[in-house]
Amino acid sequence: MPNIFDDPEVKAAMAAAGVVHRPGIAQEVLRDLAPFLAEEGIDLSDPGDANLETLNAAFARAASRYNQGLPPVRQVLQGSSDRPASGSSGQPKLSNSDRSVVREFELWLRWQPEIAAPSPADESGMLTELFKVARHHGFHLRTPGGVEDLIALLLGVDHEQELDDTLAAAVDTLHDYVHFRVETGGDVSAWEEIHDLFDDPLPGADILQAAIVESEQLAPDVRRAALAGTQLVANVAELLGWIRSGRKVAPSGGVRRVDIAHAAGLLGIAAVGVDRLPPSAADSPALIEIEPDHSPSNVIRARSMKDVPLLPSWWRALAAAELIEVTGSRVVPGPSTAEWTAESLPPTELAEEVVALTVCEYLREDRDIRSAFYADEVAAIAIARLLCALDPQQMELRLDEDGIDRLLQVRATHHLQRLVRVGVLASGAESDFVVPHALRGAVARGVLAALALPGDAIETD
Repeated sequence: MPNIFDDPEVKAAMAAAGVVHRPGIAQEVLRDLAPFLAEEGIDLSDPGDANLETLNAAFARAASRYNQGLPPVRQVLQGSSDRPASGSSGQPKLSNSDRSVVREFELWLRWQPEIAAPSPADESGMLTELFKVARHHGFHLRTPGGVEDLIALLLGVDHEQELDDTLAAAVDTLHDYVHFRVETGGDVSAWEEIHDLFDDPLPGADILQAAIVESEQLAPDVRRAALAGTQLVANVAELLGWIRSGRKVAPSGGVRRVDIAHAAGLLGIAAVGVDRLPPSAADSPALIEIEPDHSPSNVIRARSMKDVPLLPSWWRALAAAELIEVTGSRVVPGPSTAEWTAESLPPTELAEEVVALTVCEYLREDRDIRSAFYADEVAAIAIARLLCALDPQQMELRLDEDGIDRLLQVRATHHLQRLVRVGVLASGAESDFVVPHALRGAVARGVLAALALPGDAIETD
């Protein structure tokens, strides 16, 4: 199953929000922070008896000192850095093909009625520096993916306020450059997709970006422990043990009816697979569903896995993270299993991916899996509630007193309460929800991906 975070529209939305999904980035940051942590008396290879509070404080001080030592954005744009690329020294140099593209870009600018810089020469000069920055970081601006990576880098870098104009000029130059490639390049459709990066950001993108950045400032062990405390992560090992070397699946690739009770039980859901529903049962999800009280007489009776809320989203997330793999009529442990089980707790990045993917899939579950009534409206309300939970100061929670909107809000609340039961959310005051501090990044990534996935947009207001 493809990973949602590899979808071009999701990657574009994340880049536009200044968020980069890059596997291995945590280890890279740890290597950069190691000297500063050593001065704090923390040895990453052997933390000793340091508790999580001490580690978190040390990481905060180390991250602050590390950020102070980074070059300003202007220096980055000029292609210099205190960490030259492997095998290079000094200023990155442009290849002949890169210089040819810059010259063609300048000629193209001369025929445009409006450009980003005072003159074509000024703008081509900016593009030259951007090519150098891209080359330093291993990006290739002659490809749409390279432009996407560079935009994410520029929008995600910390900078002083006086550098705002420089950063804006760099992004505007890339915007013109994409138009140039659309008009003169070969793979027009790919460049047109990248142009979406310059459109208005997704609703709540600033809240989501802030939550992701804030989460990444926490000590990895803090995030790791919090993620491992959710049922979505904690019960993966038991699921893998249940699958063993292979277990039969339904023709759809999901859990078989006979196995629904066990699989749902891993998420604390009382369910049983049945051949047929009672005559009084509806053919599709009700507008307002009555939550099961987990008594024997009120379990969810499911003809397939999709009839059990949250279970299909978790299953799809595990497949996308390559923790399980459906091959023909069987499910087997996936390639990521060895990494997941190597230590007592699963790796932070992989655990965060499972939670984020599950949140994303679950927000769209009624719409994409069940085609339920008012699925888009309920998803929009649930996303708005999550944005409010991530930043209650910026988002105001509005609850309608009556009418259809009130019924939809009740249904959205029921949906989010399932995330409370598996430890991803916590209940707050006055029907509100709270995102645990160390899970904010995972939840924000899931919401961002749900908003950005292809298809009819989920409109929030």
